[in-house]
Amino acid sequence: DHRQWLEQLTGLAEHFQVIAPDLRGFGKSTLTEQPYTLADLAEDVEQVRVHLAGDEPIALCGLSMGGYVAFEYWRRYSKNLAALVLTNTKPEADDDQGRANRQAMIDQAQLSGSWAAVCGMLSKQLSQQHVQERGHVYRSVEQMLKSCSVEAVCCAQRAMAKRADFTVSLPSLSTPSLVIAGEEDTIAPPTATRKWAAVMPHSQCHVVAGAAHLTPLEQPEQFNKLVLAFLT
Repeated sequence: DHRQWLEQLTGLAEHFQVIAPDLRGFGKSTLTEQPYTLADLAEDVEQVRVHLAGDEPIALCGLSMGGYVAFEYWRRYSKNLAALVLTNTKPEADDDQGRANRQAMIDQAQLSGSWAAVCGMLSKQLSQQHVQERGHVYRSVEQMLKSCSVEAVCCAQRAMAKRADFTVSLPSLSTPSLVIAGEEDTIAPPTATRKWAAVMPHSQCHVVAGAAHLTPLEQPEQFNKLVLAFLT
């Protein structure tokens, strides 16, 4: 939810209008009664843009699932994009094992509650230093995970399991793009990230040390510096 981006909301606000919307069911956003797709979330982003920016294009940043939404937004609204920032994400769809893992998380959430289903993500999302120190970054992620409802977790997993594959579309993604990976990220590994970023015609790729899957939260100064330099 938006707490992931607090350091960007403050750190970049001197230069840009920075908006961090909560995806459906997370943070302060309500969950729709019907299941949603990542295309629906991209449409949500467009509604925010229309409401706040009118005819102006935006720079859109997405992390992990937010990166999947950003790819969908590009497919539908590329004319409204001035720039893309894709961090700790990947363009390919889930394989069979990935979909099975998501179903297992859904089953566990429905059986034992959302925290039981997502608590194992803590060690995967954060660098070893943050896991060992268990300081404010660790506690912040823990709080966000604990605030997730069963329904929100299940809907998000179902949407990601059905997401489109954008691998073959990368050569036509001409929007200026900044791709960022965490050096310790095992979910979206930097080696793989460099490979797919190199296929995009107007992209630059950076790997941030001391970060795993949540680079903007783990290394906000480095992240903000990269984004500021890119956008200016």
